[in-house]
Amino acid sequence: MRKFTILIVLLHFITQAQIAEGDSLMTVGNYQAAMWSYQQAPEDASTFFKIARASAAMGNTDAAIDSYVDGMALDSTDVRARFEVGKLLLGTNDWSSALGMFSALQEEFPANATYHYYIGKTYQDLKQSETAITSFKKALDLNENYRAALI
Repeated sequence: MRKFTILIVLLHFITQAQIAEGDSLMTVGNYQAAMWSYQQAPEDASTFFKIARASAAMGNTDAAIDSYVDGMALDSTDVRARFEVGKLLLGTNDWSSALGMFSALQEEFPANATYHYYIGKTYQDLKQSETAITSFKKALDLNENYRAALI
C-alpha cells in the first residue's frame, strides 16, 4: 500500500511538472513544445483548455475549438473557456454559435460590458446594425470607458 501511495504522489509531481513546463513554454511563445507538454498530462478540462490556447496561438482555430469542446465536456462552467470559444467562433464567421455563447455569458453575468460588446460585434457582422448599436450602448452604459464599444 505504501508503494502505491508513493507512486501516486510521484505521478502527481510529474504531471505538475509537465503542466508547469507547458506554461513556461507558452509564456515565451514556444507553442508547439507547450502543446506537447500538455499532451503528456492527464486529460482533464484544464489540460484541454491549455491545449486549445496553444492551438489558437498557432492559428489552428479548428483544433482550438475542438480542444475547448473536449474540455467543456468535462467542465461546462469554465467562463474563460466559453468566452474564448465565442471569440474563436466569431472569427470563423459562425455567428449563430458565437451569439449563443456570448448571450449565455451575458445572461449569467449581465453587468459584464465585454459580453454586451461581443454580442454587438456579432450583430454587426450579421449586418444587424440597430441591434449591434443597442448592445454597444449597453456596454458603454456598464462601462463608460469601454472604448471598443464607441459607435
